[in-house]
Amino acid sequence: MKYTLLLIALIFSCMSAFSQSVDKSVYDNVYTFRTSETLLKCSGNGVAILGSDTDIPADVEFSVTKILDDGSLVIQFIEWRISDSDVKVQNTALNKSLVSTATDNSGKPGKKDIFFKLSLKEFNNDCEKEVNAHSFTLGALVLPIKLRFGGNTSNPAHHRDFTFANDISIGLSAGYKYSPNKKYSHNILTGIALTSVSVTPTNTNKTVTTESNLAAITWHFGYLFQIDNFQIGAFTGIDYLAGEVGRNWDYKNKPWFGIGLGYSIFKSKSSSDKQ
Repeated sequence: MKYTLLLIALIFSCMSAFSQSVDKSVYDNVYTFRTSETLLKCSGNGVAILGSDTDIPADVEFSVTKILDDGSLVIQFIEWRISDSDVKVQNTALNKSLVSTATDNSGKPGKKDIFFKLSLKEFNNDCEKEVNAHSFTLGALVLPIKLRFGGNTSNPAHHRDFTFANDISIGLSAGYKYSPNKKYSHNILTGIALTSVSVTPTNTNKTVTTESNLAAITWHFGYLFQIDNFQIGAFTGIDYLAGEVGRNWDYKNKPWFGIGLGYSIFKSKSSSDKQ
């Protein structure tokens, strides 16, 4: 019984230590509060200053300066930019109470360090990382439908048909992401993928005798718009079939057009998001 209790205590201790661990990458990021909070001021080492309760408005930026042994954080707010005359008075007051500037003994303006203590629970539940407006994005792309355009071929007696192709493409995409705010973003993406292409005697100049699906490599380029977690994209590209079939395929070197709809296709927090 004694050993069982010790084992249970050890398990709970390990779980507690794990739950309070904080990724050291928090030092490299800037965060904001989703809602207003009340925090205690503290020293740079995390010693709380009793009676220093301070109301913190939402959206004020802060950085983490120290991770304490119990998992709580010491944070420091970043000076607000004062550019809009309508909010100049409000921002000045916030800078004075959250960031503050003071005059040192020499009479010259100097920075006064003000720190606040933030619990790990509040950090996880009420804070979010500021998104870099310009970033690199990487993820998986799935295009379920492609439009292939009709036109003339080298054979005057044969015409290339316009088709709605269900050639599903699955591959890797990378590109540039612009996020003017947290609500929406614009993505310019390119990449390569594997796809399955439908070939018939008609669209291969009778190179194949029966309709079938062949593997191909496809290159794609396009634009993806995201608002909240919903995303829609428009893409174009070219499919490449190998061998004699590819040389005689009606759509050889002809671009296709595809539209993708999705939920949480590409997110800045992950490198394996899907469309």
